[in-house]
Amino acid sequence: QSTFWQSGICFATGYVSVPEINIVANACAAGRCTMSTSTGTVSTAAATSTMTDMDFNTAASGFFNSATGKAYIQISFTTSTNLIAVSAKTNCGGPVLVMGVVSGTNTKMLIGTIPTTSNYQAVNFEVVDNSTLSGKVFSGIWLESSWSGGVPGVELGARSR
Repeated sequence: QSTFWQSGICFATGYVSVPEINIVANACAAGRCTMSTSTGTVSTAAATSTMTDMDFNTAASGFFNSATGKAYIQISFTTSTNLIAVSAKTNCGGPVLVMGVVSGTNTKMLIGTIPTTSNYQAVNFEVVDNSTLSGKVFSGIWLESSWSGGVPGVELGARSR
């Protein structure tokens, strides 16, 4: 006889829907997100809603180009922390930079880049495996794109120590 058990929150991205593990769960609904907006009406709440099956065609969580020509969204943590991983799913006509905001300095450090070939796919960046980022204390996450159409959809999750 053998027994089989599988967790519903398996890593690398299964944790996104679990608020006890996802440190940015519902952050935008709680007012901890800022984003560029120059056109359209958008809602940031869907970006950190913990729902991983968002309909990107609604652009419910999209963020659009600001006057600087860059689209961005910043999600602030409730407490500065060491990151283990950042997971994101985007829909964009250009690459999306995923950066950590270093606590106390507002400096942004590149965690990874999501290429257009990964649209609609969950992409996971292991921060602890990156010698440049490991051990850094972050106060938030910053996503940015220079694509002229902005980023019509994004879902985001993060794990910390």
